[in-house]
Amino acid sequence: VFSHVQLSKRGAIATGPNMSGKSTLMRALGACALLANCGFLCPCKAKAVVPHYSQVVWVSAEGDRPAEGISAFGYEAMISATLLRRATEGTLALVDEFGRGTEPRAAKAAVCTLIEELSERRTQFVVAT
Repeated sequence: VFSHVQLSKRGAIATGPNMSGKSTLMRALGACALLANCGFLCPCKAKAVVPHYSQVVWVSAEGDRPAEGISAFGYEAMISATLLRRATEGTLALVDEFGRGTEPRAAKAAVCTLIEELSERRTQFVVAT
C-alpha cells in the first residue's frame, strides 16, 4: 500500500480512528528519513525529496512509572521537556498519541502547546492524535 505524504515546512497532524495506521505511517516516515539521510535507498518514488535532518526524534508515551512515583501525565511531561530541549530547525519530531495519559482537555492543551513550541523552533513534526 502506497502512502502519499507531503509535509509542510512546519509539519502535520495525523488524525483518524484507532487502528487506522497513524503510528505505522509515522514509523515509515522516520525510517525513510533515517535511511535517506544516511545515504541508503528508501522506499520512496524516484523523484521524492527527503530533507536532511540532523536528528529524528520519536516520542511515544508508554504509561506511568509507579516504581519511580511518576504518573502517566508526569512521564509525558518529562519526555516532552526532553524533546523541547533537543528540538532544532533540523529535527524531525514524530509524536505518537501524546496526552493519552491524562483527561482530554488537558491533553489537547498539552498537544497544542507542544506544537506551538515545535513551530517556534522551526522543527518539522508529525503529531498523531
